[in-house]
Amino acid sequence: MSGIKYKGKLISAVLNNEFIKMMEVTKTSKQIIVHRAVTIPTPKGCVNDGVLNDCDELALRMKEAFKEKGFTSNNICFSVSSTKIATKEVVIPNINPKKIAKLVETNAPDYFPVNINDHIVEYSVIDKINEDGNDKLKIMVAALNDETAKSYYELASKLGMNLLYLDYTGNSAYQLVRHQLDDNVNLVVEIENDGSVVNIFKNNVLKLQRMVPYGKSLLVDAVMSEYKLDYRAALTKLQNEEVLHTEFDGDEVTESIRYLIGNINRIMDYYTSRNKGDEIARAYVLGNATTIKGFNELLSNEIRKEVTNIIDLNNVVCDKKTGFEKRRLHSYLNNVGALIEPVNFIPEEFSNKETNKESFRTYKLLLMGAIFVSLVFIVYPILRGFFLEKTIDDLNTQIKNKKEIVNVVNDYYDAKDAYLDAVSFKSLTVNNNDKLGDLITSLEEKIPVDVNIESMSNLNGNVSISGKASSKESVAKLIKQLNSIKGVSNVVVPSIQESKDSTDTTYVTFNLTFSFANTEDKE
Repeated sequence: MSGIKYKGKLISAVLNNEFIKMMEVTKTSKQIIVHRAVTIPTPKGCVNDGVLNDCDELALRMKEAFKEKGFTSNNICFSVSSTKIATKEVVIPNINPKKIAKLVETNAPDYFPVNINDHIVEYSVIDKINEDGNDKLKIMVAALNDETAKSYYELASKLGMNLLYLDYTGNSAYQLVRHQLDDNVNLVVEIENDGSVVNIFKNNVLKLQRMVPYGKSLLVDAVMSEYKLDYRAALTKLQNEEVLHTEFDGDEVTESIRYLIGNINRIMDYYTSRNKGDEIARAYVLGNATTIKGFNELLSNEIRKEVTNIIDLNNVVCDKKTGFEKRRLHSYLNNVGALIEPVNFIPEEFSNKETNKESFRTYKLLLMGAIFVSLVFIVYPILRGFFLEKTIDDLNTQIKNKKEIVNVVNDYYDAKDAYLDAVSFKSLTVNNNDKLGDLITSLEEKIPVDVNIESMSNLNGNVSISGKASSKESVAKLIKQLNSIKGVSNVVVPSIQESKDSTDTTYVTFNLTFSFANTEDKE
């Protein structure tokens, strides 16, 4: 799980087939301040089970909503709502947190029956346990299709915003709920449009999480069929009228969610059979079902537990200046949960860009320090030379005005010698490293996307680079770009080697050298 830091306001957004929910917040170390929120209908065909199909239309509608409601932040995060996100609870040794990501990456093919090369795998630590006297970690591993993740980066780009991270609703709900429950065994059911997430907590620790491929759309479709209504009208009827019966008695609309509630019952039975003595105390409902009349009563009767909604949220406050009402928070629970401890699904191409940026940022910091020291050595002799020049001018005036010039002449030549020493000292400070910062900036702008510079060294204008690229053609493009940079010459590739990684993907490693000269005149 990535450590994600940011300052200022942030927009949290959740998109599904039915609606787009957006919330602007400020997160401090102690609380989340909600400034404003808005829900708009999802344009038809733009979102399909978490996959974004028309980012241009989505960006247009979201920008209109931002403008109308006064959103000002340029930073955004998303929580992906999709039944296609694969999750698995895994128990691993209690190892150094820095090593968990590598262990998960190595074992991911064993966790999921999918082509793991097409997925991004992330994790969150959910519990520390002891098995056979050994301390271990229970983690939740999640896999998201790479193309789905890229669609959210595309949307952020079309919005003109900086995408800070990409979470998923299963984790968002978990992070939110674990701060709201008591120490009993509690069932938490998050019902979305096309799927649901069933969680069981004990002592605020997630003990079990399962995805169920049934959601609110089953009910809406049944009402549309039974009453010959369109989607909006059917949803309004469910929200305003007692359409659902209190038990499964053959009514077609009520029977439409039998599989959903049946799966919830089976998951509860599985947990209690594996954890003798852990009786589930009560159930909480989150998500789309909270607005449907009679749902909680039906669920309570079928699972034989008290069912309630989570309304008051700990450590979440509303901005009094914007007038956002706290009673509306229950409609934006995943937006809030995505702000607590999100995972971050980053496609590889974007991850490489961030790595390159960090590398160049490090080089820049080092160069700035070197340039500062150089400036100290450069400015001092320049200033000293300026004052010595003035001294020489004054002495020349004295020579003209005085007959006894012997001492003055001697002083003149002493000052002149000191000045020439200063000029010589200044010339020693000019070298080919002075413009290395400009070279790195040019490299950052022109380097091909699939070329990753792993090391870079410079000795008085002789530069050596080691790196990795997807093909020899990419290295050729890099050489071409280098030759276009002012001051670069003698570009040579002493070695280049083509290899394949564990996924049979071809890549090349290379060493490259060139000369870089400061093209400014040395005084």
